[in-house]
Amino acid sequence: RRERDRKTAMANVLALSAESRTGTGTAAARKLRRVGIVPGNVFGHKQDPQPIHMQADAVREVLHKGARLVDLSVGGTVEKALVSEVQWDTFGLHLLHVDFMRVDANEKVHLEVPVHLRGTAPGVIAGGVLEQPHHEVEVECLAIDIPSEILIKIGEMQLGDTLHVSDLTDLPTGVRILNAPDTILVHIFKPREEDEAATGEGGPAEPEVIGRKPKEDGE
Repeated sequence: RRERDRKTAMANVLALSAESRTGTGTAAARKLRRVGIVPGNVFGHKQDPQPIHMQADAVREVLHKGARLVDLSVGGTVEKALVSEVQWDTFGLHLLHVDFMRVDANEKVHLEVPVHLRGTAPGVIAGGVLEQPHHEVEVECLAIDIPSEILIKIGEMQLGDTLHVSDLTDLPTGVRILNAPDTILVHIFKPREEDEAATGEGGPAEPEVIGRKPKEDGE
């Protein structure tokens, strides 16, 4: 079954076409973006970094589907590549730059994967405050097994409950979390009296999800 799942995953790797890029620098990059093209680089496997560019819509589709591994075609040569770094504008609306790292589908990689919460915790309904100190975790797995997310079900968490990395027992096949076992991922605590007074008696506030600050333009 494991081998069958891996073959299925490899068959479902998204394809992305790119072209070699000759012009470099901020001015050249801005010129490309004005016509819907995103600059980037592909590196790794002891080869020189190669400047490339791609259609912005095609890259957006890959990112929207949560793909981390792609079949990257550059000048007719197809390689497995990992989406390494994505830069957006200040408002997170426009793609500025995308880097890819060449990988073998069967080699182990280390990377950060987002942590998403699923469900409604009874502890929050009871007036507790949900805190999520880590929105990403570092994982080790085969390139073909990279998950789009680590899903945590919080539907049974009560007031005062804490969930650590060591509590995650239902991880995707072949995925190992590298964060320390005692790393706190989710905690539900009772708010202090002054916090309750500030929020009023209308019920618990929705937990705030804090995202990353987008990177500034720069190549």
